[in-house]
Amino acid sequence: MAPEDQHTEFVPKAAFDALKLKYERLLRAQQYTPAATTTDDSTQQPAYVPTPKDAGPKPITIEEYKRRQQAIKRPLTPPPREKRKRAGRRFQQRRAKAILYHQLNLSTSTDTKREVQKQD
Repeated sequence: MAPEDQHTEFVPKAAFDALKLKYERLLRAQQYTPAATTTDDSTQQPAYVPTPKDAGPKPITIEEYKRRQQAIKRPLTPPPREKRKRAGRRFQQRRAKAILYHQLNLSTSTDTKREVQKQD
């Protein structure tokens, strides 16, 4: 019996030819490496090498694995909120008076409290 007619014993010829064609395509796909493509004369991309289907994940070192597994450390308390910047008229007047008290170094106790007038 000729080797071309072996397919008739187990599988129909059409199915055998389809499987053979798929197998040949698979072999060609794994061997395919296109030439480097050029966009300009100055820039040249490296040749594309396809990854074979049976290639598994890349092996990593123990240090890299531990670094990936570390939890992100967050502070226990949330950061303090920013104080609201008050810009009202009364608040500005009180602030100006407080600055004057500070500059003149006046006592703020009740017995010696004096009203400070702002000099314009």
